[in-house]
Amino acid sequence: MKISVIMYDGGYRERFHIIDCLNNQTIDKDMYEILWVEHFDKVKPELERKENVKIIKLNRKPPLFISYCWNEGIKRSTGDLLVLIDGDVYIDNYFLEAVFEDHVKNEELVMYFYRLEEPKPLVPPRKLKPIDPEYLKEVCRLTNPVNYGGCLTVRKKWLFEVNGYEQFECFAGDVYAGGKELYTRFKNLGLHVKWNPRVMLYHPWHPVSYGLYGHSFEKGSFNFKLQHEVIRRRELSLETMPYKGIDPKYDREPEWWDDWMREHRATGEKKVVKRKALTAKARGLFSRILGRA
Repeated sequence: MKISVIMYDGGYRERFHIIDCLNNQTIDKDMYEILWVEHFDKVKPELERKENVKIIKLNRKPPLFISYCWNEGIKRSTGDLLVLIDGDVYIDNYFLEAVFEDHVKNEELVMYFYRLEEPKPLVPPRKLKPIDPEYLKEVCRLTNPVNYGGCLTVRKKWLFEVNGYEQFECFAGDVYAGGKELYTRFKNLGLHVKWNPRVMLYHPWHPVSYGLYGHSFEKGSFNFKLQHEVIRRRELSLETMPYKGIDPKYDREPEWWDDWMREHRATGEKKVVKRKALTAKARGLFSRILGRA
């Protein structure tokens, strides 16, 4: 059973240590391939110099749409077992061997991995240091026990069964819950979901991370709410197909979409009006206080 390892980029990766990790695995190199999917049209020279990696450029325009990267990697892959992994993480050299062993035992396995985060340095360095595996293993901590985007391993046939990642419009952009959405459909299909307790992912801090352990503060965005509305409805309906996926013949428009958008746009506009009124009232009160002084 051949393995295809797929990673995506939006032109922002600073380091490519994951390729070195993959080229140093304990299994034979003819057992797996490495695919790097770039959403835009350029990759960094350092990546081009790496060995044994197939670079796929989508030549798409902004915004970044991660689902298209994953789905193109799935379509172009030649392996029966797919490893869809974060391009920023460090993994041990026995990672693919452990993945292979688990999937040989269970054809219906969907496996996720815990991603441990390096804390943000007190003084961020001007230049990133080389990866130190022992240091990462010492300082990295688990901050999100369900990071669906860290790494997913599953047989390719199941990704085609659920028509791949969701490409519906609200899943475009940097704030992305596509991993959780796909997990929901795998669960609805009745596959065996497992979080691997033995093999970890180590995520080095880098400048585009946010927060102490690299979390984004954009989770209040409207797109993020829309994505989780899709997920919520999918959880309740037990759907296994996306609105827009790998094979366009299954594409459809969500019946609830227009009504939901009208309702929440109206609610949002009311909140803006209320916020402006409160701001004006506060300014007026402050002016009166200053006038009495």
